[in-house]
Amino acid sequence: MADPLGPVSPRFRYLRFWRLPQLPIILSAILAALGVPIFLRLPLWCDVTLYDVAARTILSGGVHYRDVFDTNTPGYVWCLTLIRAALGNADITVRAVDLGIFAGVVFLLDRLANLGGASRTARWWAIAGMLAFYLFSTESIHGQRDVWLALPLLSAVYIRLRRIDRPARIFWPAFAEGLLWGLATWIKPHAIPLALAVWLLTVRRLSGGSWRIAGRDLAGNLAAGIALGLAGIAYLVGSGTWPHIVDVMVNWNGHYTELIFEELPYRTPYALFWFPAWSLMLIPSLALVLLALTDGRVFSARWLPEGSRGPIGRLVSARWYDPAPSDPARFARAVLAGLYVAWAFEAFFFQRGFHYVHVPETLIMMAVWASHRLCLPAFILAWLASFGLMFRIADESPAVKNALRSAEFYDYTELEEEYRHALSRPGFADRWIRCFTAPTTGPDDARLKDALKQTRGYVSSTNWEELAEVEAYLRTQNVKDRELICWDDGIHPLYLRLEIKPGLRFMHIHSAEGIRRDAPKAIRDEVDTNPSVRFVVSDLEWLAYTDSERRDRPIPYRPGRSPDNLVPALSPQDEQQYPYNGPEAVFRSDGGRGRYIVFAVVK
Repeated sequence: MADPLGPVSPRFRYLRFWRLPQLPIILSAILAALGVPIFLRLPLWCDVTLYDVAARTILSGGVHYRDVFDTNTPGYVWCLTLIRAALGNADITVRAVDLGIFAGVVFLLDRLANLGGASRTARWWAIAGMLAFYLFSTESIHGQRDVWLALPLLSAVYIRLRRIDRPARIFWPAFAEGLLWGLATWIKPHAIPLALAVWLLTVRRLSGGSWRIAGRDLAGNLAAGIALGLAGIAYLVGSGTWPHIVDVMVNWNGHYTELIFEELPYRTPYALFWFPAWSLMLIPSLALVLLALTDGRVFSARWLPEGSRGPIGRLVSARWYDPAPSDPARFARAVLAGLYVAWAFEAFFFQRGFHYVHVPETLIMMAVWASHRLCLPAFILAWLASFGLMFRIADESPAVKNALRSAEFYDYTELEEEYRHALSRPGFADRWIRCFTAPTTGPDDARLKDALKQTRGYVSSTNWEELAEVEAYLRTQNVKDRELICWDDGIHPLYLRLEIKPGLRFMHIHSAEGIRRDAPKAIRDEVDTNPSVRFVVSDLEWLAYTDSERRDRPIPYRPGRSPDNLVPALSPQDEQQYPYNGPEAVFRSDGGRGRYIVFAVVK
């Protein structure tokens, strides 16, 4: 097919160097070589360690939901349980699996873009964009359920499109496809509206307008989903988990859902800024989706004759809109576009305002561009590289940095936080080398984790060196199962390091307290009814950090009130919070000046 941008004069062909496939191929190889070592050595985020505690609790004879609170379906924990049982407990193991899942998602998106008529160059620019985006992003988006469910979900979409392209038996292929939808649903039930959207977009073309064929297709999907659902429920009943998951779904999740809709007005201003500059492309991408859905005639039961163009292709010149090589390609492109808009809609309206829920839609967006033979990632990467160069110059020249900081129409600190790619941060080369030389356990590993992490000054971001000090102290106290409570989000890796069961089933305690009105009392009642608790570890970051406070504050934590009292002076409100209102502080990290405090519980 001719270049959709039209013929180019030979004298200007050098301006189209970005359309040569060799450039994104080489760039992808460089990004993978630089990104994978960093990615594998990044610390696990607190969401992953929460599920990891649940998985290891199951492996040690515990019961999910009863021993570790969770508001979600158990599929992700089941996956982690299998990983831990088969591959061991090292952090790098989960990161390697996450890398493999991401690679599978990239491969499937490339296949779907190829079905949609993507050019080789556009596909490789999409791959380069995905690598630059995911491998170098903050650790809080890695290892999350949304990317993991994307692997079976995209597999189901690919199989479904191939079934339309090559008609065969209906029920059993639909059953196999339904197993993948069901697997994604066990990981996260938000897969259900996505499956429904894809089914509605494709059923007319798959069935050729026949209600009988459409019914057999739906029956195959539903039969697989029901079979997999019953198998999962049978396991939950047999393992003793059923009454505890029912309690969470009935008595907790209704209130959790209310939070989603209460947050919508606050999340709206951030819709274009989840991942600068990628998320800025949401609005033009939605326009492209409307064109693709129209041109692909998703609700038509018939294919157009070979060589025909779609409705948009007949109206708009190929210079401005790629007509796609065939009607099946236009249809596949439309289904991919429909999946993108369905995912973006579901993530915004039916999930909490967390960055990681928007990762799959961002990856799919790049595949949608590629299916239209657009090399948009080339320009976004050039944009980020330009900002990176500016920041590096400012690092070396105080005069340049002062000039940039003095501008009134933007905030330099905010600009740097949003648009500075990890590759342009000072010391990247040194950290990259240390990924090969530092051991995967011990003090050097803790120092490397603290050097690599991108999220700082936040209660969920662990200080690994100081947490290792707390671990060493607790080992001297011979802490056993259910004798320790980690009160704040970034502390519960202690359960994993000490290989003990938690003394309280709630991991993200502050999040759980906000789910329903009586949650703080319910949580404290569970603390009081555990006679085994000896120690509670708290994180002063929860009291020190506010959204308006600088994250690089020179003195992050206030000193103790006296040489004999490790607890800093607190506001009257903070003093009433557990565990500051009763237990005795017996240890504080960083020689008594640090972030973590250990309280001894006397009952």
